[in-house]
Amino acid sequence: MPVVVDVCQSYRFTVPRIISTKARSGVMRWSYCRQAMWFYVSVPCKFLVCSFICCLFATRVQAQEVEQDHAIFCNTQAQIEQFAAYHEVHSISESLEQVNRATPHACAHLLAEFVRGEQIKAVRINWGTVHLYEVLVIGVWRGQWGKVDPTVQYIAVLDKEELA
Repeated sequence: MPVVVDVCQSYRFTVPRIISTKARSGVMRWSYCRQAMWFYVSVPCKFLVCSFICCLFATRVQAQEVEQDHAIFCNTQAQIEQFAAYHEVHSISESLEQVNRATPHACAHLLAEFVRGEQIKAVRINWGTVHLYEVLVIGVWRGQWGKVDPTVQYIAVLDKEELA
């Protein structure tokens, strides 16, 4: 199959151009020079569009619900885990006292607005399962809702299990 190759020259690039070739269905003529010029001229535009689309897909965008609820809020993951361990045999107030002895005001029972993050751990206790979550606190109830600087805290949520 004979192929004739010519060279298309432009001020920026040199591209081989297939003038003609014989195929089963007859003679096919291609000129890649115009296609190559279109491709190279529009590369910056294509790059911008593709990078914008990649940025959209690369960022993890989720609609997250703001919750308002009573919970035990602690400053660190270790403190909320201590609370869950103490809550196995003690009441909520006694468990808070135990954790706050080592670090005053480390944990508190609050009504707050928060965005729930990932579950850190689930701890089985006598009354059910305590789920430990990382949250972003954005508001606290003090007689009225007050906004606070967004703060990462840890909460304990008890799921009571029904006895069968």
